Amino acid sequence: MKKIIIPVVIIIGIAVGIIALDEYMERKVKKIIDEFAKSGNMEYEDVDFSLIDRNIIIKKLFIHEEGNTLLAEEVIVYRYEDIFNFVILMKDLKMVEGPRKEQYIRTLNFFKELDYKDTRVDLYIDMEANKKENRASVKSFKLIIHPAFSLEFFADLGNFDPNFWKKIYEKKELTEEEMVEIMSELGSLKIFRIGFSYEDRDFRERFISYLAKDKGLTPEEFKEKIKKSLDETISRTDNPSHRKVLSDIKYFIEKGKFIKISIEPVKPVKFQDIALYTAFALEQGNKNPATTLLNLFKVESEIF
Repeated sequence: MKKIIIPVVIIIGIAVGIIALDEYMERKVKKIIDEFAKSGNMEYEDVDFSLIDRNIIIKKLFIHEEGNTLLAEEVIVYRYEDIFNFVILMKDLKMVEGPRKEQYIRTLNFFKELDYKDTRVDLYIDMEANKKENRASVKSFKLIIHPAFSLEFFADLGNFDPNFWKKIYEKKELTEEEMVEIMSELGSLKIFRIGFSYEDRDFRERFISYLAKDKGLTPEEFKEKIKKSLDETISRTDNPSHRKVLSDIKYFIEKGKFIKISIEPVKPVKFQDIALYTAFALEQGNKNPATTLLNLFKVESEIF
């Protein structure tokens, strides 16, 4: 009898677990769709979820913004808690209509000039927010241009007011007063870390050849010209970390496949402070305000 009861109990347990997980995922899907509905500028063709991976898959997501319509053929939601805590991958992005479509077509044509026959665009976003500490972390905002390269931005920010940004997110139209408030909020964001990374597939060499041809140079001559300019900048730079970054950029131009540059302020700094420091440097007659700004930050680079 035990030989019959134990397998039955196991099967029932698995069935109950699947049903519970199914209900949980349905709630998650509903939450995401409700968030989409609040913005009033998104629509989709179909939505499904994977019980095994616990991922939510949205088919043909249309995003309408300022007269433009962007289409993601597929959106995979790996994690979604709210509009500030999520991990998504938007696959095969296209501008289907609107004023920006002409620019989108020009971009595609540019890649065709570089002899790419099929260019596809993906966007991966991983974001977290700590509402108790008013901090936000864009762990990854990665633009992937298949088959050329991927470009990733990241940032850790303070003075982040989730209530304000949620209110803005839910607005269908913004008043001039709200636009001023947005600029003020952006200016008050405190920088803990910002940076980017770039992973090359075969875009660098094609792009350098394209630029060199426009200048009437060979690719090697064009590289040497850039490296010479970097050497001159390095010779005028006293900051060791800045010299290393410039040297890494020089190496990357020659044969690098990946470069990452991370910037942290020496002391806490807001975005609006950067504008003030720039204005002050210009007022003092500083011919190179960029140097003044760079000295406010610790810069690190990684390359291979």
